[in-house]
Amino acid sequence: MTSNGKIQYEMKLFLVPRKVLNANRELQPDSLVGIAFSEHKQWKIHFLETPDRELLNTGWILRNRIKKADKAELTFKKRFPIRQDDLNLTLAEVRREGFDLEDPNLKLEVDWGYAAKTLSLSYGVDITRPDAASLSSDEWKMLFVNEAPDAFLHWQQGWGRKTIDKTIALGPIEAKKYKAEWEGTEVVIEVWSIGEESVVEISLDTTDESIAALRHDQLAAFLKTNGLLIEQDFSKTRWAIDKLLPVPAAF
Repeated sequence: MTSNGKIQYEMKLFLVPRKVLNANRELQPDSLVGIAFSEHKQWKIHFLETPDRELLNTGWILRNRIKKADKAELTFKKRFPIRQDDLNLTLAEVRREGFDLEDPNLKLEVDWGYAAKTLSLSYGVDITRPDAASLSSDEWKMLFVNEAPDAFLHWQQGWGRKTIDKTIALGPIEAKKYKAEWEGTEVVIEVWSIGEESVVEISLDTTDESIAALRHDQLAAFLKTNGLLIEQDFSKTRWAIDKLLPVPAAF
């Protein structure tokens, strides 16, 4: 939710990596005709997760984004699928789970993928310390514990606090973020890479639901016409965790 009380809508679509990236996992200008982009920012991303994916499987994401040698950003995110395209129904579910929608530290956003919509609740914490880029897994876990909002620590009778003790740090994911423009609209393109594999997301946002629907469909049609669109819902976070965390053995 923005400062004026409106919910942010972010449209997120995914591009075919081999068609838009060069050998250095960077965007190729000639592959994105109709989209102008500038130089990118670069950072490293880590996630905390348990061996059994307990966070991801309950809709929680704990992410650390290292922006500079001495600056990082911790994010605590809870995701709720929007069923029957009914946002009010989802907001009621959020309240039943004990979240305070009036919390000024809470950001509400509707993530609109190829077809599915998800309501994301995010709490962000900026960290400044000289060793931010070289902290150990245990040190990051302690930072997450110390900076965690009550909404995470006390969710489901203290589940968050108990679960974070079982997590391990996953990463780094090499991330690049490009500011771009498409048909007069500002868009963002993110490239996440692990080894030789990458995912490429293009997104735009608005607080107007009708504009969100229009631009979502227009952007999807543009990308599809140019053979760049992955025609399915996709999650960068799930992709990264699947790459970095072995699937638990079935017994």
